[in-house]
Amino acid sequence: TELSSAGTLADFVTWCEKKQGGLLKVWRMLDKDSSLSLSKQEFVKGCAGLGWKGDLKQLWTILDRDHTDMVSFIHFAPEAALDLAGFKHWAEEKFG
Repeated sequence: TELSSAGTLADFVTWCEKKQGGLLKVWRMLDKDSSLSLSKQEFVKGCAGLGWKGDLKQLWTILDRDHTDMVSFIHFAPEAALDLAGFKHWAEEKFG
């Protein structure tokens, strides 16, 4: 249900903040090849390795919004992704 999905996502975000130092830090630990995307295998193995005890299947379903069997950085941490895009734009304008 939508309510349990919201709870799962909220629990994950809280866990990332309190136990791992934030969403961006967790992303960097999961995305070992710096591709800005995670396969289901990378995600499940990485979250389990970091100690996430929540419902990985439901969390994956929430994050794989476009049903491509990949989670992109913008789906994982939208605010951080927008900040990164803004910084990239600024750097390109300023430095070419």
